[in-house]
Amino acid sequence: MRPSPSVLQTALLPIPLLLVGIGGRLCAADDAGAPPQPATAAAPAGDLASQVDALKKQVDALSAQVQNQSDQQDTLAAKVDKSAAERDVDTSFAFGGYGLVEGDYLRWQGHSETAQFQPIFTYSYKDDLLFVGEMNLQTGQDPELTQAYLCYTKMSHAVIEIGMFPLPFAAYSERLSPSWINKFASAPPPTYGNEFGIFSADQTDVGAQVRGDVELPALRANYTVFVVAGPTYNASDGSDDRLAFGNNTGPTKVQPTVGTRIGLMPMTGLEIGLSGMRGEIANNVPAYNAGSAGQLDPTQGLISLPSAPSGNVQNPNAVYNQTDRREFFGLGIDADYHVGNFVVRGEAIKVDLDDSAGVRVRSQGFYLQASDHLSFLTGWLGGFEPALRIGAVTRNVPLDSVDHHGNPKQIKDVKELALGVNYYFASNIRSSLFVIGHNDPELDQASFVTTYGF
Repeated sequence: MRPSPSVLQTALLPIPLLLVGIGGRLCAADDAGAPPQPATAAAPAGDLASQVDALKKQVDALSAQVQNQSDQQDTLAAKVDKSAAERDVDTSFAFGGYGLVEGDYLRWQGHSETAQFQPIFTYSYKDDLLFVGEMNLQTGQDPELTQAYLCYTKMSHAVIEIGMFPLPFAAYSERLSPSWINKFASAPPPTYGNEFGIFSADQTDVGAQVRGDVELPALRANYTVFVVAGPTYNASDGSDDRLAFGNNTGPTKVQPTVGTRIGLMPMTGLEIGLSGMRGEIANNVPAYNAGSAGQLDPTQGLISLPSAPSGNVQNPNAVYNQTDRREFFGLGIDADYHVGNFVVRGEAIKVDLDDSAGVRVRSQGFYLQASDHLSFLTGWLGGFEPALRIGAVTRNVPLDSVDHHGNPKQIKDVKELALGVNYYFASNIRSSLFVIGHNDPELDQASFVTTYGF
């Protein structure tokens, strides 16, 4: 920043005043009628010139000082601006998540206990970028990264996310999968049942998605469009051809999976979602040749070569390889309705896929769930929340399993009735007791879960 002309004039003001003072004294001497001095007695011209030169040097020195001060002010102003800019950077870090302790008791398969810690980290930068990361720390399992994505939030009605995130297919995987949020601390049958669900694990994958909201004249709506790497089969030996997302590392190169979800909110408390996705499956089941029965070795005689298996469990004689294209598509509809503390929600899902041997597999399922937090009751009774859930899964190709004696069996169609009750000690502390009955008694389950959100 340069000094203004008034600053320079103030700095140089003594110089013209000095000149005026010298001239004034000379004029005063003339006005006094002093007799004129001989020319030889006047001040030498050289002395006057030297005084002018000295004054010019002083002016130059003062100008240099002013310029130096101006440069220093510019440097200081730049430092102040930089410091202010650094202070304006809005960076914030947040830490949350939940933990739980769960005891599961199966009718014939004994019991199991689990402790789980699910920390969630968020970091924002200048209100433009948001990073989200989530870990799953569970007894008996290695630490697992469940979410890690970068979100761009600069746009007014949309955000862009890149990284690993839950798929917005139907509602459970993205919104209800944490045990703290789900009214039943157990996954519904169409989604994540370990033995009979349509999908075999959490629907989390690597890719990108765009999500936003739209204001329409008669209703509000939201949308999500995503592209992800796509699924593999749950088992690499062909024994479980359910889709497993998040592990597509080859060897088959496939087209990515694309999908969308549209949520419609025609009235307060009600949302209806429509979902769809389509893609190719990375065939992780090893490819085998039919093999040779044997060959003759002159030194060792006839050697029988092992014949590698072909196909999968359901089709043991099929011959295929991992370069074959396997396709799938999925459709889903979900709904969620809130009236005070009374909540009704449900989903219906259908998935068609080519299994590892190229056989078409069709599976579909639904669940309907209702719960009501009895907060209108007085005292400790207001902490109870009863819940009810019904659901079913059907498929045209059964899944292989074993009974409680270790004998092989097949699971094809499953029906479920679940009853449970939650008790809220605080808004973030809940204990749950629920019982789930099935048309296959070996799948029956009773569980007690305590969750703590933070």
